[in-house]
Amino acid sequence: DGKVVSLGLPENNVAGTVPLELSLLGTTLLHLDLAGNPVFNIDEDMAWIEEMVELRELFLHLCNFDSNGITTYLGNLTKLEHLDISYTLMFGSFNSEVFKSLSNLHTLELGGNVYNEPIPDEIKNLPALENLYIENAQLKGDLSFLSSMEMIFELWIDMNEDISGTLPTELEKISSLASLSISECNLHGSIPAELQMLTSMQQLWLYGNQLSGGIPSEIVELKNLTTLRLESNRLNGTFPMSICQQIEFATLGTDCLIDVD
Repeated sequence: DGKVVSLGLPENNVAGTVPLELSLLGTTLLHLDLAGNPVFNIDEDMAWIEEMVELRELFLHLCNFDSNGITTYLGNLTKLEHLDISYTLMFGSFNSEVFKSLSNLHTLELGGNVYNEPIPDEIKNLPALENLYIENAQLKGDLSFLSSMEMIFELWIDMNEDISGTLPTELEKISSLASLSISECNLHGSIPAELQMLTSMQQLWLYGNQLSGGIPSEIVELKNLTTLRLESNRLNGTFPMSICQQIEFATLGTDCLIDVD
């Protein structure tokens, strides 16, 4: 019927300001991908976003969208399922009110910006959220927010040096969690044996922290685990040989034969 439902222009060297006239597609467009273009929008230049009310997917990765925190125009996109605003110039607050109306989001990519605050309740309580990526974003706080994310499948929050505290034993309640990456943060304490309850786990990256103690042999219960990275911590003892004997790793970031450094 002649309606434009998808517009994909990734990495096409599109420059300048995204025109407000794009909003004329707001009642039909379901998919918009402008990622990797040197466009430059500041604050009110982004007003077209709030008119894109039918969007299910919006990709602005590596665009220059300069605003005081996450632009509030996004709060009008109530049908959005996948949002990528990583490595833009949205530096400042999460502006958490934005996420109250985005109850259909299943994938959220916010990395590479600067927030200087903890992950807000409005994000961790998103009812459909399965995949969350906020790496290299100067997050603050600890991992207590995880206890509210019982539907999460993949969570990557690497390279946030102000994420501290311990790995909470409450992780055992997140039976859906298959991929967890918290590398190069500032976690301390031991690796809890309760990780054995995460039977869906396939990938686990915890390298580059201050974790101490031994590696729990209970990891052997993670039958689906293919990637395990624990190096560059303060772990001691030896890697449990039973884990190497019973799990076939694609990537193992420690050594099965010698003491863990």
